[in-house]
Amino acid sequence: MRQKETITRKKLYKSGKSWVAVATAFAVMGVSAVTTVSADTQTPVGTTQSQQDLTGQRGQDKPTTKEVIDKKEPVPQVSAQNAGDLSADAKTTKADDKQDTQPTNAQLPDQGNKQTSSNSDKGVKESTTAPVKTTDVPSKSVAPETNTSINGGQYVEKDGQFVYIDQSGKQVSGLQNIEGHTQYFDPKTGYQTKGELKNIDDNAYYFDKNSGNGRTFTKISNGSYSEKDGMWQYVDSHDKQPVKGLYDVEGNLQYFDLSTGNQAKHQIRSVDGVTYYFDADSGNATAFKAVTNGRYAEQTTKDKDGNETSYWAYVDNQGHTIKGLNDVNGEIQYFDEHTGEQLKGHTATVGGTTYYFEGNKGNLVSVVNTAPTGQYKINGDNVYYLDNNNEAIKGLYGINGNLNYFDLATGIQLKGQAKNIDGIGYYFDKDTGNGSYQYTLMAPSNKNDYTQHNVVNNLSESNFKNLVDGFLTAETWYRPAQILSHGTDWVASTDKDFRPLITVWWPNKDIQVNYLRLMQNEGVLNQSAVYDLNTDQLLLNEAAQQAQIGIEKKISQTGNTDWLNHILFTAHDGQPSFIKQQYLWNSDSEYHTGPFQGGI
Repeated sequence: MRQKETITRKKLYKSGKSWVAVATAFAVMGVSAVTTVSADTQTPVGTTQSQQDLTGQRGQDKPTTKEVIDKKEPVPQVSAQNAGDLSADAKTTKADDKQDTQPTNAQLPDQGNKQTSSNSDKGVKESTTAPVKTTDVPSKSVAPETNTSINGGQYVEKDGQFVYIDQSGKQVSGLQNIEGHTQYFDPKTGYQTKGELKNIDDNAYYFDKNSGNGRTFTKISNGSYSEKDGMWQYVDSHDKQPVKGLYDVEGNLQYFDLSTGNQAKHQIRSVDGVTYYFDADSGNATAFKAVTNGRYAEQTTKDKDGNETSYWAYVDNQGHTIKGLNDVNGEIQYFDEHTGEQLKGHTATVGGTTYYFEGNKGNLVSVVNTAPTGQYKINGDNVYYLDNNNEAIKGLYGINGNLNYFDLATGIQLKGQAKNIDGIGYYFDKDTGNGSYQYTLMAPSNKNDYTQHNVVNNLSESNFKNLVDGFLTAETWYRPAQILSHGTDWVASTDKDFRPLITVWWPNKDIQVNYLRLMQNEGVLNQSAVYDLNTDQLLLNEAAQQAQIGIEKKISQTGNTDWLNHILFTAHDGQPSFIKQQYLWNSDSEYHTGPFQGGI
């Protein structure tokens, strides 16, 4: 598998809790050409240029006191028209969805969104069938309607699962229309399916993890797959343009990037609150088994000498310790197949696919190459990994549960350096070479109407506040060329119209996601959407624009920006400010044993 990598060198400055890179002073392109990386590296730090430009660094939080916080919230009631969202079962005694907090105080968003391609050939190739598939592309259609609606029955809990008993006392099975909602019940057990993706009669259904209500997807119509520059697209036969978004292909879900139209392969993507893995060859989606209403629990084990060790596991609502790969309240995590111990900071291979889970919360970060059987070889100061054919492997691999990277040209194991690989930043330990998650890069995006209006008014220092030695920091405010007055109309700014830089520019996807979640919590942004690191970059950018509209409306209502300064830059209830909680801008971002300075 080909992996993309970039390396740059930057002279760095450190100021308080903020890190700034010396680039051309205020070379702002839509307030997006600010460079932020970790300070004083002795080896190149991987970075990638985009419209938002360079990323900063972010790694694993330090160990924290283990604690479990269980929070019960009622499942919101929805109308019969909103099938596929929340609970349609008003009669069930298990309507509450317990939202459990992971045992850490870290402020990390969901991890993930590794973008790779198994195709490397240039040029354009066309096919009317999906790559590696031999079946015909279906014509445009929607899933067939289910049976006549069943009303007046009741859900009954059985062995921790739910079955549905109709008015005649019969337990239903298969695909059913229950009071206007499409639901599925196992043909053998009758258990209701929740949190699963199923192919039923060549139609893809996803059944909500809370309500079990099914959702269907638009089918691809009469077009053809086209390979361009090593990436697959699906070109519509009518407008001759690549389709974009999530589509049903003969009962299999496939995803095409919203900006480029490139098909997702060997990638993790979140769409409408559901996280999928898209196969490296076919591009077909797999949804992770969803688990809710449980809790994290600290468990202990003893070795043969009687020494006791503790670990974290997840116990479902029936008291069973879950095992394997699971979607735990929106976070993809792995639990040992035998003990149920949660995996953190390591790789696990499931169904032939190798996943890497970051070391703080144990959330899925990326899918990586599965290492062949082989062995390490030391040659002087260099370390290689040779397969059974005595060939050195190259790229990012999971080996014995650890993340290792081998140079694409030489095969030499990387140690003591940070590197961006397929849109994700890792640091590889100077002694072991084992990798750890740092940050997720923002994908390149096209300029839009907001970009040209948000550009800095001009480059004079009077257009900026909270500079350090003439350089931008995380706490910088700037004067945009125009403001969105009342959230509706662009007007020229005045010398009183300053806005936080962090509202229009983010050094990496992690901080952008955290910012959007903050805006949701503050009521500035709609709370119904789910944003994480696996969300398409275009959707995150559009959400940021909606947040800007909300901010400008509130500024017009209050007549000031004091409230905005308060939620972004002020400590609350003994907790650091939002900015100081971001890993890039606090001392924890420094590796005390790595090539960095060791904190501030």
